[in-house]
Amino acid sequence: MSAESTAPALPGEPQVSRVEPSIAMAERAVRDLAAVAALICETPFASLSLAGGNIAWSCPAERTDCAALPDHRPFDEYTIRGAGLFEVPDVAADERFVAAAGFYAGAPLIGADGRVFGALAVVDSMARRLKPNQRAALLALAGNATAQIALCEELTFVRAVADSAPVAIYRTDATGNLTYVNPEYRKIFGLAPEQTVNDWAQGVHPEDRVRMETAWAEFCRRPRPVRFEYRTERNAGALRY
Repeated sequence: MSAESTAPALPGEPQVSRVEPSIAMAERAVRDLAAVAALICETPFASLSLAGGNIAWSCPAERTDCAALPDHRPFDEYTIRGAGLFEVPDVAADERFVAAAGFYAGAPLIGADGRVFGALAVVDSMARRLKPNQRAALLALAGNATAQIALCEELTFVRAVADSAPVAIYRTDATGNLTYVNPEYRKIFGLAPEQTVNDWAQGVHPEDRVRMETAWAEFCRRPRPVRFEYRTERNAGALRY
């Protein structure tokens, strides 16, 4: 099986080149949940529909009946109006829908504040019913997906605040490599667009540069609360401390 994204996965998703690692990780977790739903419920197709797009778990190559799968969107409308599992064992026999034979089961993605994000659903081209443990699993996965989506929104908001902050903000991994810097960071160190964040030392005053590089290397070897004092390189005649 393979995951297939048919539209922007999350509301306000940043461009790939600027996605914060934590946000990207949460988004991947959301996509994986659709895959898990298909595996647990033993269906050839699962969808995770959001307000800003749709994430689909594609049909495995050995299945030849995927073209006959019903459009999940009309069923999603019923799912998001409820609070529990919405299951249609045989869509052809349900007068609410005009669809070929098949099966649908979906759970709404409802946040702690009552906001509905979308629906997680599994679909098959044959009429069937979920087993009790599969129903419980689908509801649990929907709850997990909701938590991940809320986390993505929170991380996106935090990223927006950091990007607009008037002070330098940065983050490193365990080895001291910079994984994020905000625009003010680049401005303070005078980094040109073509420079990487690892060129930060070039923005330190020449007389303080070696001392700062040594202090930073020591900090990376032994992280602890520390205070750095240095001057920045002159930029358009300005010198900052």
